[in-house]
Amino acid sequence: MTLHALLLLLCAALLHASWNLLVKRSRDKQVFTWCAMCAAAVLFSPLILRDLGILRVVDWRFVVGSAAVEVVYYAALARAYEHGDYSLVYPIARGSAPAFIALWAVLLLGEQVSVWGGLGIAMIALGIQAIHQESFRRLRHPLHLLRAPGTRWALAVGLLISVYSSIDKVAVGRIPPDRYIVLVFGLVALLPAPYLLARRGISAVVAEWRANALPIVAVGAMNLLSYLLVLQAMQDANVSYVGAVREMSVVMAALLGAVLMREGFGLVRIVAACVIFAGVIVIAGYG
Repeated sequence: MTLHALLLLLCAALLHASWNLLVKRSRDKQVFTWCAMCAAAVLFSPLILRDLGILRVVDWRFVVGSAAVEVVYYAALARAYEHGDYSLVYPIARGSAPAFIALWAVLLLGEQVSVWGGLGIAMIALGIQAIHQESFRRLRHPLHLLRAPGTRWALAVGLLISVYSSIDKVAVGRIPPDRYIVLVFGLVALLPAPYLLARRGISAVVAEWRANALPIVAVGAMNLLSYLLVLQAMQDANVSYVGAVREMSVVMAALLGAVLMREGFGLVRIVAACVIFAGVIVIAGYG
């Protein structure tokens, strides 16, 4: 992996961990997330308006496919945060994604993962799985958390991340990443609008906006920017490596949780963070 791609992914990881923290702190998480998608689409619409010709030549199969998966992803993410803590949901969701992505990359995209690259992915997945554990003894029973609905929803989020990441890897080879991501976010805002407004009502949207207007705009901007950086990195690296390295956001999320939400950051998390960092170094240097 090139240094340029690595730096893009580290910036994306920080933005991603930050906007997830704001989603966790919101009131109505589904309405908040939808409003953020609308804000992102409006903020970055000039990228499309200045190049309307892209609408005639873009391959809409990828745009619609990715947007449809991401609509389900954001719904599952909101549900996961309704049932589980930030420090639990985020690591599981992000930690399971690299394994799924590597599987689809090899089976569907024909990518070759080197021995070193596979080792780096495994180290990152192991570290992420461990970073939310309360003690080393808990590592002997990695599936005990499946009893919690928040964990099950988080695993569903990880699977959905892997699906839209695989679609996007192919898409950015055919569509400029900045135009592509704005079109996807526009559809992500548009597709669930009838259902959400019918179920929640316009009053819920107005109430959430009045309570969290600035965080909503911030989440929309950080979300789109973070994924645009990921798409840029995908042009220079295997999606399986990109999917693994971007999960450095889990370490950043743990740090944010410790500093801003006063969650613990004991020995287990320190060791897990070091394992994740080592996995990133392996992929960056040898993958």
